[in-house]
Amino acid sequence: MKKVFIAAITVLATSLSTMAATDFNRLIVENSKAQNELHNQIKSSVEDVRVAVQERVQDGSKTFSIAAEAVQVKTDKKFLTFAKEKKYYQPSESKAQKRLAEEFQNLE
Repeated sequence: MKKVFIAAITVLATSLSTMAATDFNRLIVENSKAQNELHNQIKSSVEDVRVAVQERVQDGSKTFSIAAEAVQVKTDKKFLTFAKEKKYYQPSESKAQKRLAEEFQNLE
């Protein structure tokens, strides 16, 4: 009786493992099909954009590119410092005296 029970459990376990493997393989196949469909959709949309741009260029209409213009602006140091750095910032005594001396010189 024990041997029959163990044999039945072994057969049941192997059949369940093969079912899980086939289910897993089916998931992989579905995933690869979906990936191929997405790839084809992207290819077609890129091709549509290429055709539209080519038609615009042939028509002679101007196209504007935002990335073509680069504007360089001087950035203030206080925008690039951390709040903790702003809180604990203390100028050196020698720089403060030099700045004060320059201010007095500029007054004259």
